[in-house]
Amino acid sequence: MAVTIDGTNGINDTVLGSSTPAAANVTTLGASGEVTATGFTGTLDGILGSGTPAAATVTTFTSNGIDDNADAVAITIDSSENVGIGTASPATLLEIASPASTATVFRLASNKTGSGAGDRCRWDNYSANNSGVAYQLGFIDFDRSDATATASYMAIQTRVGGTVAERMRIDSAGKVGIGTASPGFKVEVVGGTNDGIHIKDAASATVFGGLFTQSAALALVTRSNHALAFGSNDITRMTITNAGNVGIGTAAPASLLDVNGQIASRNTGAAINTAPGGFGTFIQTTSSGQCAIMSYSSGGGTTLSLHSNAGGAAVVENIRMTPSVVTVNEGSLDMDFRVESNGNANMLFVDGGNDRVGIGIAAPAGILNVSGTAGNGMPATSGSTQSAGHITRLQQGSPIGSVMDIGGAGGAGSWIQVTESGNLATNYKLLLNPNGGGVLVGTTGTASFPHTGSLFVGDGGVTNCIQTYRNSTGGAGHVGFNNPNGRVGEIYTTGSTTVYNTLSDYRLKENVVYDWDATTRLKQLKPSRFNFIVDPDTTFDGFLAHEAQAVVPECVTGVKDEVDADGNPILQGIDQSKIVPLLVKTIQELEARITALEG
Repeated sequence: MAVTIDGTNGINDTVLGSSTPAAANVTTLGASGEVTATGFTGTLDGILGSGTPAAATVTTFTSNGIDDNADAVAITIDSSENVGIGTASPATLLEIASPASTATVFRLASNKTGSGAGDRCRWDNYSANNSGVAYQLGFIDFDRSDATATASYMAIQTRVGGTVAERMRIDSAGKVGIGTASPGFKVEVVGGTNDGIHIKDAASATVFGGLFTQSAALALVTRSNHALAFGSNDITRMTITNAGNVGIGTAAPASLLDVNGQIASRNTGAAINTAPGGFGTFIQTTSSGQCAIMSYSSGGGTTLSLHSNAGGAAVVENIRMTPSVVTVNEGSLDMDFRVESNGNANMLFVDGGNDRVGIGIAAPAGILNVSGTAGNGMPATSGSTQSAGHITRLQQGSPIGSVMDIGGAGGAGSWIQVTESGNLATNYKLLLNPNGGGVLVGTTGTASFPHTGSLFVGDGGVTNCIQTYRNSTGGAGHVGFNNPNGRVGEIYTTGSTTVYNTLSDYRLKENVVYDWDATTRLKQLKPSRFNFIVDPDTTFDGFLAHEAQAVVPECVTGVKDEVDADGNPILQGIDQSKIVPLLVKTIQELEARITALEG
């Protein structure tokens, strides 16, 4: 440590023996207390108590030249190596005494920028382990919360095992966290089960109780064979005994709830009363109350009603029970009504706000929404019990009559079946618009049906992929096929003839070529004889689709050996009529060759 004393620090030139006080310096204070002096004339003999300056020991500084204040004693290091600032008699290793005029006694300042470890001021506590090696017990940490030093925190850390970890923090907003570095409230305690605030008896050290977490809940309980009392004005008002009985107005409740006094509503009516004649109890409110529950009375014809406050001061009747009828939502409010069965929490659900009814569903999507069981299956074809996929039944009569069952088979789709109620093998007709009009499937179709009994099958939009109807003028039945570009073909009848028609108008075509080699292409085709695997006894003449596709691609659909995502084959198909133009052109070419040879 180097100590510099110049002529402005209060040690005069008589003491140092120097005629130039401004140049006087004590530049070095060694480990053994020796002082090396330079910059002055004369000696330090007698002043430091030694004829040899190198051996001199300075044990006590009592000069106010160390500190330019007006105190008689500035810094003191006594013979016990205690350091006193502002006191000549330090009782500890470091003692700081402030004059009455000084508000701040002690201050540590960090001038680093940024945040995190190293940008802090902290007090550390060290001790020795069993091996005598010093290690850190913990520290109090003052640190920045951000790089701009606009916020800070104080953290207290202690050692557990081989690790020093944070136990408590006071953040920049003044919130205290125990077990958390990010308290969200003025005081926040984070811990495991049975962690919290405990109250002990000082004499027996028994934990009477406390506020802590217990089995995923916040518990205010006693941890011993004692009661839990709540009071006001230094008087116990409610008691929970060690047996779990609750007493209001009594410290010795005889049942789960024991009230010593009257229970009354906020109005003039009695909240709980005993009906005259011993016929039962009831809760009755006045005109400004919340609800009325009426019990049986000797007069008969009583009404049991439940009331609630629908907002404001208005009290409405939700349920009314008379000997003849039960009415729900008498006031026509937007009140939901739910009936729960043994296996379904929403066996019947009335959505009062949206005017919808659900059966088996809590949020009906339409005015009536029926949800069946989770099972799937196609409809049964015998007996009287439907399959697991059955959702609902519309029945004409009982025990015999037609029924319409609706169900679902999962990915296989939904189904409708019309049968006899007691015999699912007896099938009836399903009539759609039997008095006229048309049926649209998967399409919005046209605004009106041009023909009675029309069927429109679409692709989910306005395009009608298939149209079936009877021409009202020609008396012919039609099936039309369309794509987004319009009509592409049709099947229709004229008298006793059926026509299969593919549109081929020249106005639909371009790049028409008449001179091409059909014979060469035709010779590449491989007509064959075969039978289908499912019909081994029948022989057919035809083509293998992929072989014909190599020559006439437009006649074949699909790709050879194609499969779906599950590995199932996607089979190819062939339209052999597409080969007819090739045959006609080949015949023409052969006829021309024959004519040339004959000529």
